[in-house]
Parts: sequence; structure tokens; C-alpha cells
Amino acid sequence: MKPNSNISLPVSGLSLLLGLAAWQVLATHLSSLLFPSPRQVATELYVILRQGQFLVHAAHTFIRIVLGFGSALLISVVLGLSMARNGVAEALLKPYVVIGLSIPSLAWAVIAVIWLGISDLAPIFTIVVVLTPIITSNVWEGAKAVDCGLLEMAAVYRAPPLLTVREIILPQLVPYLVSAARYGFSLAWKVVVIAEMLGVNNGVGFAINYAFNQFSMRGVLAWTAAFTALMAVIEYLIGLGENWLLRWRPGSRWSEAQQW
Repeated sequence: MKPNSNISLPVSGLSLLLGLAAWQVLATHLSSLLFPSPRQVATELYVILRQGQFLVHAAHTFIRIVLGFGSALLISVVLGLSMARNGVAEALLKPYVVIGLSIPSLAWAVIAVIWLGISDLAPIFTIVVVLTPIITSNVWEGAKAVDCGLLEMAAVYRAPPLLTVREIILPQLVPYLVSAARYGFSLAWKVVVIAEMLGVNNGVGFAINYAFNQFSMRGVLAWTAAFTALMAVIEYLIGLGENWLLRWRPGSRWSEAQQW
């Protein structure tokens, strides 16, 4: 049974209100230094937005996310396709993909700071090395799942390579690419905050770490809430783009809209 959007939106709103109410109840019974109320956090958030701090730090963070995520996506597509089409490349690269999936992002952030110092390269490098194994594994599995019968038919009819890629490989690979890209982007903004706490002097991660050093739970929660809201909006827009790219699939929102 498909969820009813007319019901899910009010229920989600009610859930958020109940969560805020529970937060307020807990805040009245605990120290405001350790557990500030929603109003106190909202006041701190207003100050951050009014002073323009959020836009400055969020811009630095977003640029790092785009550069790191874009680099990881390009590298992963090349590696994943190579592993799927060449047995030697698969045997050579598979151990590194497995190892990369096992190393914590915090460890990579520490390594990046030691190697690259306090610079923009440290968080970008962290994003690349954390995301590349994840996206590579998705592209690899997706390329291996391409219908071999269609490829053989294209070879029999001597279809040009570009036509084969455009009409056979890409349509079957796009769902895997979109899924990996969406998950990778959602992970990138979590990774970059960790890296910024250790290796830069600006960005949202740096601002959260600064509030932590000031023992300001209000600041930590305000910065976290602001950045989470921004990333939620961006991920929603990415979701709309995903539905549009996959509109040809049965059951998608766009295909259902076209039927109506």
C-alpha cells in the first residue's frame, strides 16, 4: 500500500510538535547549560542568522562538499566501470574498496589533517576517500547487472559504442548512480563537519567546535539545527531531481502524474 501524502504530512507535523513538546518538558527539569529549551536554541539561532555567521560558514562548507563529492563521483564511475568490465581491474581494486568501506571517517579526517595540515584540502580529501569506496561499489554492482543479452544484440547489429552506452548501459546504470550519488551526498555533509572540527578555521564544523570549546550547548544545537535544515532542503531538491531522472520507471511520481 502506497503512503497517502494527504495523511503523511499532518502526521509528520504532529510528530514534530510532540517532539518539541517532549524537548520542552525535559528542558524544564534539567540544567539549561546542558539541555537548553527550544526557545533558548531558537534565540541563539536567530542571533547567528542575524549576524550573518551562518551564511559565511555554510558557504565554505558547501563548497567543500561540492568539490569533494564531485571528485569522488567522477573517480568512482571510472573505477566501478573498470571493475565491472575487466576481471584484472576487479581483482586489483576489490580489496581496496573493501578496506575503504571499513575505515571510519573520523580516522580519515585525522589522517588528512596530519598529511595536509589546516587547509581546505583536508576536509575535501576526507570526503573523497570516504565516499569513493561507497559509490564505487554501487557503480560496480550496477554495471555488472547490465543485461548481457542487450549488449550481445548491440554487438550483432554492430551498434556504435556511443549508441550502446546511451541506449543500453546508461538507462540501466542510472538508478544505481542516482542512488549512490544521493546517499553519498547525504554522507558527505556529515563527513565534512567532522573534518572541519579538526582541520580548518571556518565552516559549520568549525563553528560547532568553537561553540563546544565555549561550553555553549545552545550554540552547538543552534548550528546543528541550522545546517541540518539547510541540508534537508537540498536533499529534498535532489529527491525531486531523482524522481525526474527516473520518471520512465513504473510507479514513479512523474509517470503517475503523466497517467493522470
